[in-house]
Amino acid sequence: MESCLTDIIKLCEVEKEKSRLQLFIALAPLFKDYDLSVCGPIGEAYAEEILGMIKAPKLTKGYDGIISDRKVQVKAKVLNRQLNSGFYVAINPSNFGFADDLLVVVIPVDGTKPYHIGPIAFDLLQYKIDCRGLYRYYYNNILETVQRIELAQKKYYENYF
Repeated sequence: MESCLTDIIKLCEVEKEKSRLQLFIALAPLFKDYDLSVCGPIGEAYAEEILGMIKAPKLTKGYDGIISDRKVQVKAKVLNRQLNSGFYVAINPSNFGFADDLLVVVIPVDGTKPYHIGPIAFDLLQYKIDCRGLYRYYYNNILETVQRIELAQKKYYENYF
């Protein structure tokens, strides 16, 4: 671990002119063998820098920021293998119902750029409640919903413009 910390210190010195998001992305490959399920700050930095999210005050209940006048909960997932049907984001019941939209930020550990899905309205998404009471939103269902919305928007524009 000491070697890893030394690498982080060196990287931060070299990269200190970069944004928080760029630093997080640069650090991710150093931790590919660690449990990175707690990567919320990376997703939030991404949402701020890439999507213009206005960050909610620290410890705000149930949402991380505002995008286009809508409360958004950001969920970041580290992708260290191929996406499959078991890939999901979970929301604690104590945080459920405060945000308008879900934004999923996917962070690959192979050094490729992160990408996002959403923001998408929670009321359009399906979820399952697991044995611990967490609300699970599965990647495949999220993508299907996004595709349905995009198709409906395309048909709307074709019919009216």
